Amino acid sequence: MVEGDRACVACSYNLRGLPVLGLCPECGRPVMDSLRGILLEFASRDYVAKVGSGLWLVLNGILLMIVMWALTFFGRVMFSAVGVRLEGLALLVSVIGLGVSAMILFGYFRYSEPDPGFAGSERPDSARRVLRVAVIIQAAAAVIEFVMQVVLRATTIASPAVVLLPTAAVALSFIAWVVQFFAVMRYTEWLAKRVPDRLVVARARRYRWLLPLISVVGAVAMMLGPLLALVLYWTLLHRVRIHAGSILKTGRPAKLPGMLP
Repeated sequence: MVEGDRACVACSYNLRGLPVLGLCPECGRPVMDSLRGILLEFASRDYVAKVGSGLWLVLNGILLMIVMWALTFFGRVMFSAVGVRLEGLALLVSVIGLGVSAMILFGYFRYSEPDPGFAGSERPDSARRVLRVAVIIQAAAAVIEFVMQVVLRATTIASPAVVLLPTAAVALSFIAWVVQFFAVMRYTEWLAKRVPDRLVVARARRYRWLLPLISVVGAVAMMLGPLLALVLYWTLLHRVRIHAGSILKTGRPAKLPGMLP
């Protein structure tokens, strides 16, 4: 019999008192599957699939954002050189940027999906929950900022609310983004321990201070610092996604350099 509280890895049902060789009465999953430990390969396939798809959205959203920034920059330079006004282009960029931001934020939301196997044992201030709160705040701030940009273009009224609200939304979004970054690093470290991938664990710890340092110091060198930090960040999350995809296909993490023997 299962001694103590133990959540089913598929549906979070409490398996306490059930036969070890029995089935979960809620979803029919073998009880033994929930007693194998915390390794990601023993987690619910649905949970692993959400982690992987969330990372897919985040990683591809970041690539789209970089492409959009580059096209916007060169487009402004080219149009300004020939004296073309950019009001319509600016609105189009704002709409596309909002869509890409929504893609990235939704990806983080799926990436931070709760694992049914940890129901009841997760701390209220866990990195996963902090990440989700930060994502929700960023989404709300992005919508407010976009709406106010449209209002500012459509009206000539310079009321305090119309002027200050976009600034407040930008400031709130930046604070939430900073919180999100540290939460992602902590949550990624926790997931990497379940692979286990000691390289991701070590880098997630190091990147908490290294990436902000590279971004701030390197910002004066034609913004190469933030770009380098973004590449390192993208590479770290991409490695976790490779593991998630391998677990779904083979039942085992990917064999990558730096893995435990």
